[in-house]
Amino acid sequence: MKLLPSLDAHAHIDPRRNSNELMDTGAVLAMTLSPAEGEVDNRNEPHIVWRVGCHPRFAKAQESFVAEKFRSLAEKTALVGEIGLDTGSRVPLETQLQTFRQILEILTDLPRIASIHSYRATGLALKELRRRPIAAPILHG
Repeated sequence: MKLLPSLDAHAHIDPRRNSNELMDTGAVLAMTLSPAEGEVDNRNEPHIVWRVGCHPRFAKAQESFVAEKFRSLAEKTALVGEIGLDTGSRVPLETQLQTFRQILEILTDLPRIASIHSYRATGLALKELRRRPIAAPILHG
């Protein structure tokens, strides 16, 4: 019986790592912390799904967020993550909400699986998802 590869559904892989370094990772859904990390057009690892995200704890990613750029990157993948809200973050909640709402707007007409960070903000994240439902949200705290 052939064993299935391991599966990591929430890995943070530095996109600067080369394909040889990632050969034995198993199956991975690779989450990014910023749209800049999501620029991995030329990657072709057979068991890694690269994505685009904008983590609520990373000020630089939140402050430099541009919806049009995010959309263009999201169009190239089936997965968006890591996005969301985090009341423990030093990033102002209003900034996080602005980014999260723009991403949810993008995902309403560009259905994708979305990994949503909701640490200490699950109720607020659910409120935003009720306001702007998307196709396939996956919450993690």
